[in-house]
Amino acid sequence: MATPADGSAFAKVHQGDHAGAIDACRRALDTSRDHFNTSRALSVLGLAHARTGAPVDAIAALERAERMIAASGTRTLQGMFLAWLSEAHRLNGDLARARQSAIDGISIAAAVNFPFGLAAARRALGEAELAGGEVEQAIEQLTAARDLYVSIDSAFEAERTRARMAAAVASA
Repeated sequence: MATPADGSAFAKVHQGDHAGAIDACRRALDTSRDHFNTSRALSVLGLAHARTGAPVDAIAALERAERMIAASGTRTLQGMFLAWLSEAHRLNGDLARARQSAIDGISIAAAVNFPFGLAAARRALGEAELAGGEVEQAIEQLTAARDLYVSIDSAFEAERTRARMAAAVASA
């Protein structure tokens, strides 16, 4: 069961309140008594760090979260964490690791039939491809991600992805 601080942190990240998310994650980590809640708090902490432009801190938190969740066998979350780790590696300028994290996330999310995680990992791969100048591959991945988000009625994420697709097309 997620702690209230963990749940509020995820919402805060998506509302753009990254400082609030980091504070909520730290509270969740202070009160977490098990690996599941600890890994979730670490993953959202990593995502918040990535979104504030602190990719080194993001990578440290997300790698720890991914190792913990992999050891527990919770592959659904592992696929999502790898998508977020891909974002952090891309922001840190390590496109090879960004691509590999996204590909691993795609593989896991597809294997466990988790379309939201699959879409996140495909969007992460598209972002890595775009950062590497591979516009056609970026558009392919971003289109697939957008279509997945649409298929599960995730309008906000579909629109975020559509905006990135527009940026990819503009850079072509």
